[in-house]
Amino acid sequence: DGSYGVSFSPHLAFVLNIAQDWFAKVHYTLAQKTPSMQELFSFTQNTFGNSTLKPETSHYIGVQAGWWRKKVAMVALSGFFSLSQDTIATSTYDKSGTLQGADAFPKNALPTGAYQQIENRDIGRLSMGAEIEGRLFPVKGFELKAHFALALASENDADGVSQRVPYSAGLYFGLLSSYRIKFFRISAGILYVGSKQLVATSY
Repeated sequence: DGSYGVSFSPHLAFVLNIAQDWFAKVHYTLAQKTPSMQELFSFTQNTFGNSTLKPETSHYIGVQAGWWRKKVAMVALSGFFSLSQDTIATSTYDKSGTLQGADAFPKNALPTGAYQQIENRDIGRLSMGAEIEGRLFPVKGFELKAHFALALASENDADGVSQRVPYSAGLYFGLLSSYRIKFFRISAGILYVGSKQLVATSY
């Protein structure tokens, strides 16, 4: 399918050595996700495709500052801001209604869902957060890493009210240890993810 030609996803980063062992980094990414073949052309009992869909876009800006001493330790504080736009989602329709381009189908044969684009260039889906990370290198080949992060993801509902994005967690904590032997690395760790807000589901 050649609907979109070429999609560019540039990534730019700048790293600055402020002073001995101190550094700062700024990076920007524009990501694009083109619709899948199913989202464009599927026609099943529950969903049908939408050939007018455009690629999803996501702008990501991250900043980081930290201290690093070779073979000793590293500490870094990071922050990020992300804006997602033109999100593709599934919409539901009443079988008694009409669908554009589908009037020739019997009413009881109309599918109940369609892939639609949530176009919101002004706000979209916002995500932001901060993370602190620390690493220790006590002996050659061994590394101990710990990180703690807070994140917030929000979007507007049908009434224009900002609310937390379903299934998004706001708290993360992880601990990872690894040991490298020549060309092999052995790792073990734990990851804690905070509570998530779930959407109401009918059974």
